[in-house]
Amino acid sequence: MIKVIKLIIVSSLLSACMIKWEMKLDINEDLSGTYSLTAGIDEELQIFALEMVQSSLGGLDSVLDSVPDGYGKSFYSDEIYDGITIRNSFKNIDEFNKQLDTLRENPDTALMLIPIESINIDKEKGSTEAKYRVYGEFAEIIASEVTDSEMDIPKMEYLYDLSLFITLPGKMLVPIEINNGDNTVIFEPNGREKQTFEAVSLGEDGLSSRYDLITVASLLFVAMLATLFIRKKASQ
Repeated sequence: MIKVIKLIIVSSLLSACMIKWEMKLDINEDLSGTYSLTAGIDEELQIFALEMVQSSLGGLDSVLDSVPDGYGKSFYSDEIYDGITIRNSFKNIDEFNKQLDTLRENPDTALMLIPIESINIDKEKGSTEAKYRVYGEFAEIIASEVTDSEMDIPKMEYLYDLSLFITLPGKMLVPIEINNGDNTVIFEPNGREKQTFEAVSLGEDGLSSRYDLITVASLLFVAMLATLFIRKKASQ
């Protein structure tokens, strides 16, 4: 499967076809969250793939058959691309990491993570606020023999349509210059080289807030009992 996709990738570089990859990651205050992975190819590459491997999606459709249990999966289509999307949710960071490891273990589903070399999620707790951080590295996904050719760089960048959407609790601090709203950022790697990414936000610590509410409620309950006790003693 990977060899087939690599053939399509190299062929797309030679024929100016386009490949889409998109990851959307949404993190909650308790570090649970959801994510989706989309891969697609344009019409020209679909025609080429159909001639070469008898599949209009260049083998992407077979990825759906290999998706582990528990994942949502569907075909994807927009004005330019046709492809597939897989999606899942996680309760904590460990579960998220295990799910990605499971995808990488299968040559078919590993295709959906080719542009991501690594991705990490952190939370730094304060007294009332928390700093959320997602960081990692994009992979070099163009074969070195193609990268070292005489093809001009702008054309190569155009051939890959890569996007990583990260949504974090609170207000985004880093990187401010590419905010897509108060708490979402979009990274667009070029695919030619390894590139790092980092998203940092500052928000309320939901767990601390809940503890504060419990503490206040407990104090009010104790105060109410004390008041009732004093009134009862006074009436005697």
